[in-house]
Amino acid sequence: MVDAENPSSRDLIASLAKFTRNLVAAVPGNQTKAFDNEPLIRDVLFTYTSYCSSQDESNYRATILLIQSISNMVTGNEVLLTRFWDIWMNVPESLSVILRLLGSPDTRTILSALVLILNCVHGSVERSTLFTTTPLGLRIIVTILDRMVSFHDVEELSDGGQAFEIGYSIFSRLIDFGLLPDLYTHISLEDEIITPHQTVLLKLLDSYLQTAHLTVVMCQQLCPMIASTFFDLGEYNINAIDRALSFGHIYPAPAQTSEAPLAAGELDMLLPSVCEALVLMTQCLITFALTSEDEDFDFPPGDNPKDFLNAATVEEGVGMPEVIISLLQRFDRLLPRVMFGKPVDLSTLPLPPEVNHQPHPASSTAAGFSYVKRDLVRLLGILCVGEKAVQDRIRACGGIPVIMNLCVVDERNPYLREHAIFALHNLLEGNAENQRLVDQIRPLPQPPS
Repeated sequence: MVDAENPSSRDLIASLAKFTRNLVAAVPGNQTKAFDNEPLIRDVLFTYTSYCSSQDESNYRATILLIQSISNMVTGNEVLLTRFWDIWMNVPESLSVILRLLGSPDTRTILSALVLILNCVHGSVERSTLFTTTPLGLRIIVTILDRMVSFHDVEELSDGGQAFEIGYSIFSRLIDFGLLPDLYTHISLEDEIITPHQTVLLKLLDSYLQTAHLTVVMCQQLCPMIASTFFDLGEYNINAIDRALSFGHIYPAPAQTSEAPLAAGELDMLLPSVCEALVLMTQCLITFALTSEDEDFDFPPGDNPKDFLNAATVEEGVGMPEVIISLLQRFDRLLPRVMFGKPVDLSTLPLPPEVNHQPHPASSTAAGFSYVKRDLVRLLGILCVGEKAVQDRIRACGGIPVIMNLCVVDERNPYLREHAIFALHNLLEGNAENQRLVDQIRPLPQPPS
């Protein structure tokens, strides 16, 4: 066997890898014979992915050629793909070549490793499921998410940009196979409402839903998970804002953790990141709700996503419309409106008397709150279209004045005014009780200028 650690052997290893790569591509007989050398290739890759070797740029070419040779060795050959994936996914984490490759400082090495992974999971639910059923699989998922974050803003045609696209393709396959709910659950952390990796996963899901050809089965698989997550995030936001503004509670206080509880008037520093995830969930729910109106979808009677969302509840009498109204009430009090680039005078905000003398809790923590009011009111407007029972529920929980109060310009929520007007129109259409309530509401007189 060639000594991989000997620099003089590097060119020989690279030449052998290149020869093998070209010899086995799409030739089943050659693939089967060459696969006998998989343990040797794995050992050499293990050596080249050690910390010291991975810092030596002269090793990168041989490493990439080895990855490409083993990728060509198994791609298109279901028998070898299954054997290879079972071997590589059932080793201790400390011996995982895939993890070491994904941790390489060389972007092209990472790109080659992601192509190998994509070839292995493509078209196979069984191989893809190992990502959710094995500790190593979940560790690989978390590592890929980390790498995608680092490549997000790079040039699209660069190696990093291509690596991001391949990573996105991997997660698209996992979503196609209905594995996203399990992935989302398994990468959670105890006592954490949302983790950075879950947020990245939600961003990928949101992007996927905007571009993929959705199916009835896909909607039925994803909609319950997204609705449940929306309720969890909504509850957290409501409780956090209640504490910050000393507002009344809808939900019971969350269970105590090891951290000291927040005092009234103190803003939860996790709120922006939780709110960012809430926006992503809201956008996903909007996509699903709109499919209910699409004639291309043949949902069973009463089983379309819109009906499911309107029927979903977190407790008796509290469902999706009620939670949205509760969130809008609180966000409208928490977040100062930004009109024409200038914050509104905070003294005009309807804060409780006990916190009026304090700095507004959101004045210095605006990141993460963009689009939240706009997307929530947009979702509400879709849910109540032609649904008199939902329109009545929104009126019963005090939602109509809330929606009317959002018919304003807010540069943190582009087109908020238009979406609020559309939602109000949908609330009033065919509902005489809602129309009478709006007629009774009169705008307050404006103070003299």
